[in-house]
Amino acid sequence: MIPDGRAMMWGHFRRSGGGGGVVPLLPAHKIMLLAPHGGGERFAGLFRSVWAKMPLWGRRKILGHWRDERQAAGVFIYGGPSIALMDGPIHLDDRPDDRVLGLVNGRGFRIQFRGDRAAEMPDDVAMDLIAHELAHVYQWAAGWEEMTSGDHFAIEEGADHMTAAWGFGTTSVDEWALAVGRVGLVDPSSWTTAQKDEHNARVLRSGRGVLIP
Repeated sequence: MIPDGRAMMWGHFRRSGGGGGVVPLLPAHKIMLLAPHGGGERFAGLFRSVWAKMPLWGRRKILGHWRDERQAAGVFIYGGPSIALMDGPIHLDDRPDDRVLGLVNGRGFRIQFRGDRAAEMPDDVAMDLIAHELAHVYQWAAGWEEMTSGDHFAIEEGADHMTAAWGFGTTSVDEWALAVGRVGLVDPSSWTTAQKDEHNARVLRSGRGVLIP
């Protein structure tokens, strides 16, 4: 008998009197948001706005995936997805990467958002970020071959197409990060070979950016 993680999370929320760093995300499906460092109420509201704007077929596909116990058991997540706001860098391939603002892994059952950065974003930009990560969940749910082949550029391109089809922006997050100084333009002409290799490795892992020869 697989334990129902949604029921356990919901019980924790009820026992804590509606707090404890757990916020209802999609209450009808008992899907919760882990936000131990705050910001959960606003983020959950934005998430629900994104969810409501998505087409019904997309929501149904994602929910069906999250309810698939065989898929969940393969990544040791039971009874629904683990969705969390992180108060610090997200780890990409076991390395903290300060530029990563959202990440989906665990076959679409583990979703992380950079909570401190999301708190700084205007609502529409944060919603574009949420939609992009949900597009990655949809890719897992739909069985996209690239999700297991490791073609990160194709994965990101596909997620951007899906995000746009749902009516959300695909460039606002990068534009915001550049405008507020979270990322910057650099001149790689003076980089050492080691610096170029490190940069290119990050680009290949994320599927974003330009490779430096």
